[in-house]
Amino acid sequence: MAIRKRPDWASNLSSYLYDHRDVAFGYDRDKGLDCCTFTFGAIEAQTGINIGSAFLGSYRTAKESLRTMRSYCGRPSLEAAIEKLMKEHGIEECPVTLARRGDPILISQGRGSSLGILDLNGRDIVTISNQGIWRLPLSRGLRAWNI
Repeated sequence: MAIRKRPDWASNLSSYLYDHRDVAFGYDRDKGLDCCTFTFGAIEAQTGINIGSAFLGSYRTAKESLRTMRSYCGRPSLEAAIEKLMKEHGIEECPVTLARRGDPILISQGRGSSLGILDLNGRDIVTISNQGIWRLPLSRGLRAWNI
């Protein structure tokens, strides 16, 4: 069964983004949010469901996050882990250009990838950085899923 956005999803997402605007990137949840925990929180704000709850507390470093991904999907790949997670929750993939506000988007990030959501403005991808929330152009999106 697919998860759905609640009627008040936009105001909840706006509050979530505002509350986390200055939270820095960190694999250790006590010290910040990584791209996944940030995105899972944004999805939870919209739906009431934390699709990443099984991963909470399972890593505190980049190396541990790779081990967690390998254990979950067979390889240390953010893209593979997110693809599997979205399928398990009935969240269907769509072209990046058809992503809707609040939808999760896999982002091209240097030699790897990151995860974020389509901002409420419908133009930017929002993710977490060392300085807090970071906005990127939609053209950086690699894959997207509709909630």
